[in-house]
Amino acid sequence: PRSTLFPYTTLFRSDNMNASTRGGGNDVERGCNPGAATSDMGPILRRVDEVGRAGYDMAPASGDEIIRSLRLSDDGEHLDVAAGTGEPGLSVAARLPRGRVVLTDVSAGMLASAGANATARGLTNVELRECGVDPLPFEDASFDTISCRFGLMFFPDIPGAVAELIRVLRPGGRLSTAVWAESVDNPWATIPMAAI
Repeated sequence: PRSTLFPYTTLFRSDNMNASTRGGGNDVERGCNPGAATSDMGPILRRVDEVGRAGYDMAPASGDEIIRSLRLSDDGEHLDVAAGTGEPGLSVAARLPRGRVVLTDVSAGMLASAGANATARGLTNVELRECGVDPLPFEDASFDTISCRFGLMFFPDIPGAVAELIRVLRPGGRLSTAVWAESVDNPWATIPMAAI
């Protein structure tokens, strides 16, 4: 299933994102569903925040698609960037019983909600880090998988942010993002593709 409000999901595989393949030949998996993205997102974003703080996921289909594309192992290390109130990172944590999940966001309030949601679900393998994406406060090749749902298009330097995500991704790792609308109408989806 794909979300009709937020229909675009992209997967990047790190083993094909090195200097020798930058700009072409990448293994990219894309799922598009021509859904109706609205131009007035203010009320929707306020509702997403309100519902997310209560522990509910407003866009589970996009989170499910991200998780499916990551091909998680139960002992992996996962980074969820721009995690907001926790999804899809908390659902990833539930699938990694011997793994570790780090949720990042620039908003301390959103991370506090994510932490409360993790506690309510009994998840003990979740860490919270208040930070932006440029630069990420992690060593090179720190994570097996990375997700970023509905955050990538808000980063001021999208190519730089993607490069930073790739830097902390282990060789052979997987990075999956979801952004709004189809790629033809969505420059924040095509910019990362041009960057890699």
